[in-house]
Amino acid sequence: MINRVRSLAIHSSIIFLFILGGFPSSIYSVENRPYTEQVLSGELKNGIREIEVGAYKYGFYPNPIVVKYGEKVKLLMTAMDVPHGIHVPEFKVNQPLPKGVTKTIDFTASQKGQFMVHCSVYCGPNHGKQKTRLIVR
Repeated sequence: MINRVRSLAIHSSIIFLFILGGFPSSIYSVENRPYTEQVLSGELKNGIREIEVGAYKYGFYPNPIVVKYGEKVKLLMTAMDVPHGIHVPEFKVNQPLPKGVTKTIDFTASQKGQFMVHCSVYCGPNHGKQKTRLIVR
């Protein structure tokens, strides 16, 4: 219950920021630092990296998503405004995301590198620009 309340507070804050004029660039812009210097996303819980990921027109947060090679990863994905999806072919991830419903996506970071993450459900005229990077270091 506490995690749901915390998650709702985070999502509400992000929506509030969006209404005030958009996300700060530090939230949605992909940093230009080498992937070996990126800060790990989420938290390690019982040996699994849990990351809350939001999808919105037309981006994902966090951006980029950073994990370690060999880690088991659990993405807790929520579409904030309209239905979205997540597609990462290298890890066989392709999941539709209904608006407001949190979906759990599990995979193992079995390849090192940078991988493009795309929205897999048409969400509006800039759908093709909705992407982030998954960095496995």
